[in-house]
Amino acid sequence: FNSNGELIFIHKFLNDISSIVINNYMNHFINSHCSVSPITNINETYFLSVIEKNVNMVVITKSNANVCSIFDFLS
Repeated sequence: FNSNGELIFIHKFLNDISSIVINNYMNHFINSHCSVSPITNINETYFLSVIEKNVNMVVITKSNANVCSIFDFLS
C-alpha cells in the first residue's frame, strides 16, 4: 500500500491472516505518520516492511519466519 493507505496489491499464500489484521496495520502505519519500525508486532502477528518510492511492501507472518530472507526478498 502507499502512504495514503490505499491498498495496491495483496497476495495471500495462506489464509491465516484476516483482512481485519491487514487493516489494523494500515491504520497503525498511517496514524504513526509513515514512520513505523521495519519489524512491527501487533497481537502476535509480525509485519516486516520496506518502504520503496512511497510504496510500503509488507510481509505478514504469524509463524517463525526467516527475517533475513524476507528482507532480502523485499529489497
